[in-house]
Amino acid sequence: MAHPQSRRLYLSEGPISVVTPRAANVHLRLRGRDGVLIDTLMTGVRSVEVTNGTSGSATVGTVKVAPVAKKTVSESKQPSRGPKVRKIGRDVHVTLPKRGESGYNSWHDHKALIVGKDAGFPEGRFVVKVSATEIYESVKVPGSYLSSFSGFFATHPELKGGETLVFKKVTGVVRGGRIKPCYELTIVGASKSSKVPKAPAVARAPVSASKTLSVELHAARGASGVPTWKNKGVLTIRQAERNFFPPGTETEFLVRDGNTRHMVRIPDGYMSGLTGFFNDHSNARVGQHVVFKRIKDETKDGKMNGLSYHCFSVRIV
Repeated sequence: MAHPQSRRLYLSEGPISVVTPRAANVHLRLRGRDGVLIDTLMTGVRSVEVTNGTSGSATVGTVKVAPVAKKTVSESKQPSRGPKVRKIGRDVHVTLPKRGESGYNSWHDHKALIVGKDAGFPEGRFVVKVSATEIYESVKVPGSYLSSFSGFFATHPELKGGETLVFKKVTGVVRGGRIKPCYELTIVGASKSSKVPKAPAVARAPVSASKTLSVELHAARGASGVPTWKNKGVLTIRQAERNFFPPGTETEFLVRDGNTRHMVRIPDGYMSGLTGFFNDHSNARVGQHVVFKRIKDETKDGKMNGLSYHCFSVRIV
């Protein structure tokens, strides 16, 4: 209740009071079973006393303020100290403060995006996609800011303040066998004097300059072992071959076998998501090669809100 600290007190049998060391601003929020009953900001207040009681079947209360300032301001929310946050439908718009404005140092110096507790983001972790290769997997709102999101500001030095980050709710994505909520992030109002791509050029294109890569199908380790591409549908990718594909262990991209698309990634030395491909090519054998060729970026199904992925054609020779 008292400024600058907050105190949560409960009415029971008697009155409760808060006395400040000196006349100060007090933000009083009285919450009942039906929600917030009183939400007001009082200036120049020395003490506040709240008393409850009953009148028939109704619960009534009394608030005493002494001395009361000449002017009492009633607000639905506390004054904002960070970015301006607006919830529009299922989307969230966050406008970054400019230099000199309150909250500028939070995102610019500390790389923390303060959104408050009621910005509209889901509970738990969710995914934020800036581009096909710039993906933040484990974002959440632990208190009033987005965690696991500081890398976004490090990746976008062109942000000066005043821009609006638009988090658009899209179809959820599967992570660890579970569907996580997902947002596409776009930047609106970036400075014309600093036209920097939303993602670094090295992140938008594979490292290798070659257009094709041939990966040999290897025998399993051990005499009785079954190759991983036979029983698990994953393809071993060596470090020298890894640079051909988009960077990042969580980065998803498309592998196209004719008209069939496979959404894959390379989490740890192997390419997952190829089970369907190897089921379609069950006659593949050790010593043959899986040939990847870089082709034009595509959407996952042609309808996925325009979000494109790096795409490769594949065949076995």
